[in-house]
Amino acid sequence: MNRANAHSRFIRPRSIAGLDVTAILPRAQRVVRLYYAVLFVLSLLQALGSLDRSLSPGNALWPVAWAAHLGITGVLFIRALFIAGALAAMLKPEQRWARLLAFVGCLEFNAFSNSFGKINHSSHLWVVTALLLVFLPKASRDRRASGHEYLTVVWYCQAFVLLTYSMAGFAKVVQAVGQWRGGDRYWLLSPEALSAHVASHFIDMDHGTTAGNAIITHPWLGFAVFLPAVCLELGAFGVSFVPRLHRIWGVGLILLHAGILSVMGLNFYPAMLLLAVLICGSPFAAPLFAARGEPGSVFQKLSSPIDLGR
Repeated sequence: MNRANAHSRFIRPRSIAGLDVTAILPRAQRVVRLYYAVLFVLSLLQALGSLDRSLSPGNALWPVAWAAHLGITGVLFIRALFIAGALAAMLKPEQRWARLLAFVGCLEFNAFSNSFGKINHSSHLWVVTALLLVFLPKASRDRRASGHEYLTVVWYCQAFVLLTYSMAGFAKVVQAVGQWRGGDRYWLLSPEALSAHVASHFIDMDHGTTAGNAIITHPWLGFAVFLPAVCLELGAFGVSFVPRLHRIWGVGLILLHAGILSVMGLNFYPAMLLLAVLICGSPFAAPLFAARGEPGSVFQKLSSPIDLGR
């Protein structure tokens, strides 16, 4: 019994075969449906918000190079493809052709929106996870086997998203070590580093924020939030193996993006929505409400693991 309880704290591709498909698969399917519903909303917001942009052969990235030669027709087709693909996947998430169409539309539109000089990374995770979800298995007679494959694909999406945050944290540490060894005054993990970075950003962007100005005035505030943020990023990938921490870390990463928005004015709302769907809504964490519909302890449910090994 103690051994089973110990294993119930962790999850990995091999252990997914021991999950209770009956309980967890419906939650995973709801997450996928919600994923495509949010993607559809994003397609409407982003496509309609880019009506003033048009492509030229000189600035089009390779996925949309073909559209630059079609002028406004090509741009209209890209917008329509994004919206139609997301809508098809929202209505038919069990159909691979619909999920493939959603991925192609997401890829094409993001290539279009990033063809104007500066690359915006806020939606890149949507492109990659949309590709991974194409590989969700078709329904088969062996519901248990296909259910485990389904859960594995969903977990890979979660692991990839969290891996990117750990990569970002690791890159910061490597850069900080290089700066420290090079004798830089404001090396990345120094107490004044964030205030100097925010000040430089405000000069480049010719604007400021209330929170950013406070960090410039009081550098210790920046150090107090920046160091925990780096630790949050570094631990993200490891959390993918610990279902009891999925929701807590998801909330933490969303707050990280909210902090970046309040301090530097950089809006990564697509990434925040993805974290809310895939990590905070993790099917591998215990449900927030009991089976009988009775509210449980929110903190207990946030930190409860799934039941492995059934």
